[in-house]
Amino acid sequence: MIGGTPDGRVLIGADRELLVWDHDVRPLFKFDKDVASIHAASGGVVIELADRSLVWFDPYTLAHHELIHRNVRAFELNGDGTLLAAIDDGGRVSVIDLPFGEPFELAPTYGALARVGLTPTTRTLVVGESDIDLWSLPQPVGDLASWIDKHTNAIDGDRGVSWQWNTPTVGSASP
Repeated sequence: MIGGTPDGRVLIGADRELLVWDHDVRPLFKFDKDVASIHAASGGVVIELADRSLVWFDPYTLAHHELIHRNVRAFELNGDGTLLAAIDDGGRVSVIDLPFGEPFELAPTYGALARVGLTPTTRTLVVGESDIDLWSLPQPVGDLASWIDKHTNAIDGDRGVSWQWNTPTVGSASP
């Protein structure tokens, strides 16, 4: 498996080893599982392992972290490698702002979810096979963790389940 970094550094996946090809080919890092594919991403590369998990890896510092640990059916990076979208075997769609974003899941959709696509320069996600879902992903602002919490975590309140962004604040009129 051959891939590269955004700045043109050539990486080779050989079984569990990641090799770098500068003037010579030399070992760079050893994973627990075989390397299946290598993709340029913001700040480094996204490595798909044989169990179909995804790992972000910096070939200069050797820093790495798991992005998605479950079986990924399909995934896509946008044009500049700053956004990743993936579908797992359970049909869940996860989106990650790279290099350090936490994955968040989109609301479930119905039908076969076999393909995912991202527009190269905007935050538009296309998911589906014969039926297609289109998502316009908002740009996270400020503290990413609190933004994700606000937009994805439900609150179980006196009116039932709701989300912070559609719950009236104290002192506001009730809907």
